[in-house]
Amino acid sequence: MIVCAGIENIKIMTKVAKGELTVSEGMEEMGSTTVAMYAGLKGAVLFSAIPVVGPVIGGLVGGMIGYAAGSKVGRAVVKGARKIGNKVKEGCYKAKEKKVKEVGNKIKDFIFG
Repeated sequence: MIVCAGIENIKIMTKVAKGELTVSEGMEEMGSTTVAMYAGLKGAVLFSAIPVVGPVIGGLVGGMIGYAAGSKVGRAVVKGARKIGNKVKEGCYKAKEKKVKEVGNKIKDFIFG
Protein backbone atom coordinates (compact mmCIF):
# COMPACT_ATOMS: atom_id res chain seq x y z
CA MET A 1 0.00 0.00 0.00
CA ILE A 2 2.81 2.43 0.84
CA VAL A 3 4.51 1.73 -2.49
CA CYS A 4 1.16 2.10 -4.25
CA ALA A 5 0.61 5.53 -2.64
CA GLY A 6 4.09 6.57 -3.75
CA ILE A 7 3.44 5.45 -7.31
CA GLU A 8 0.10 7.26 -7.42
CA ASN A 9 1.72 10.44 -6.09
CA ILE A 10 4.46 10.20 -8.75
CA LYS A 11 1.74 9.91 -11.42
CA ILE A 12 0.11 13.06 -10.02
CA MET A 13 3.45 14.91 -9.95
CA THR A 14 3.97 13.92 -13.59
CA LYS A 15 0.60 15.45 -14.48
CA VAL A 16 1.65 18.65 -12.68
CA ALA A 17 4.97 18.71 -14.54
CA LYS A 18 3.16 18.28 -17.87
CA GLY A 19 0.77 21.10 -17.00
CA GLU A 20 -2.29 18.83 -16.89
CA LEU A 21 -2.87 19.87 -13.26
CA THR A 22 -1.95 23.02 -11.37
CA VAL A 23 0.30 22.69 -8.34
CA SER A 24 -2.69 23.32 -6.10
CA GLU A 25 -4.75 20.62 -7.83
CA GLY A 26 -1.81 18.24 -7.64
CA MET A 27 -1.37 18.82 -3.91
CA GLU A 28 -5.09 18.25 -3.41
CA GLU A 29 -4.99 14.98 -5.35
CA MET A 30 -1.88 13.80 -3.50
CA GLY A 31 -3.49 14.53 -0.15
CA SER A 32 -6.64 12.62 -1.06
CA THR A 33 -4.68 9.67 -2.44
CA THR A 34 -2.41 9.43 0.57
CA VAL A 35 -5.27 9.57 3.08
CA ALA A 36 -7.22 6.96 1.12
CA MET A 37 -4.23 4.62 0.92
CA TYR A 38 -3.52 5.00 4.64
CA ALA A 39 -7.16 4.27 5.50
CA GLY A 40 -7.09 1.24 3.22
CA LEU A 41 -4.03 -0.07 5.01
CA LYS A 42 -5.62 0.48 8.42
CA GLY A 43 -8.83 -1.22 7.25
CA ALA A 44 -6.91 -4.21 5.96
CA VAL A 45 -5.08 -4.60 9.26
CA LEU A 46 -8.26 -4.26 11.33
CA PHE A 47 -10.37 -6.64 9.26
CA SER A 48 -7.62 -9.26 8.95
CA ALA A 49 -7.73 -9.66 12.73
CA ILE A 50 -11.31 -10.98 12.62
CA PRO A 51 -10.99 -14.76 13.11
CA VAL A 52 -14.24 -15.66 11.32
CA VAL A 53 -13.20 -14.31 7.91
CA GLY A 54 -9.46 -14.90 8.18
CA PRO A 55 -6.53 -12.69 7.35
CA VAL A 56 -6.70 -12.92 3.54
CA ILE A 57 -10.40 -12.20 3.00
CA GLY A 58 -10.52 -9.83 5.97
CA GLY A 59 -7.51 -7.95 4.62
CA LEU A 60 -9.02 -7.60 1.16
CA VAL A 61 -12.45 -6.54 2.39
CA GLY A 62 -10.98 -4.23 5.04
CA GLY A 63 -8.64 -2.67 2.52
CA MET A 64 -11.48 -1.91 0.13
CA ILE A 65 -13.75 -0.53 2.84
CA GLY A 66 -10.91 1.51 4.35
CA TYR A 67 -9.87 2.89 0.96
CA ALA A 68 -13.44 3.90 0.11
CA ALA A 69 -13.97 5.58 3.48
CA GLY A 70 -10.52 7.16 3.40
CA SER A 71 -11.18 8.55 -0.05
CA LYS A 72 -14.26 10.42 1.16
CA VAL A 73 -12.56 11.56 4.35
CA GLY A 74 -9.44 12.60 2.44
CA ARG A 75 -11.42 14.75 0.02
CA ALA A 76 -13.30 16.37 2.92
CA VAL A 77 -10.05 17.10 4.79
CA VAL A 78 -8.39 18.57 1.70
CA LYS A 79 -11.49 20.64 0.90
CA GLY A 80 -11.55 21.99 4.48
CA ALA A 81 -7.83 22.77 4.40
CA ARG A 82 -8.29 24.62 1.11
CA LYS A 83 -11.08 26.75 2.61
CA ILE A 84 -8.91 27.59 5.61
CA GLY A 85 -5.98 28.41 3.33
CA ASN A 86 -8.13 30.71 1.22
CA LYS A 87 -9.39 32.56 4.31
CA VAL A 88 -5.83 32.96 5.62
CA LYS A 89 -4.68 34.25 2.23
CA GLU A 90 -7.60 36.68 2.11
CA GLY A 91 -6.77 37.90 5.62
CA CYS A 92 -3.11 38.42 4.68
CA TYR A 93 -4.07 40.46 1.61
CA LYS A 94 -6.38 42.65 3.68
CA ALA A 95 -3.72 43.16 6.36
CA LYS A 96 -1.10 43.98 3.72
CA GLU A 97 -3.42 46.44 2.00
CA LYS A 98 -4.19 48.16 5.30
CA LYS A 99 -0.50 48.37 6.24
CA VAL A 100 0.48 49.76 2.82
CA LYS A 101 -2.18 52.49 3.13
CA GLU A 102 -1.00 53.26 6.67
CA VAL A 103 2.63 53.61 5.58
CA GLY A 104 1.59 55.66 2.56
CA ASN A 105 -0.37 58.04 4.78
CA LYS A 106 2.60 58.42 7.14
CA ILE A 107 4.91 59.25 4.25
CA LYS A 108 2.38 61.73 2.86
CA ASP A 109 1.98 63.34 6.31
CA PHE A 110 5.77 63.54 6.74
CA ILE A 111 6.32 65.14 3.34
CA PHE A 112 3.31 67.46 3.25
CA GLY A 113 2.60 67.48 6.91
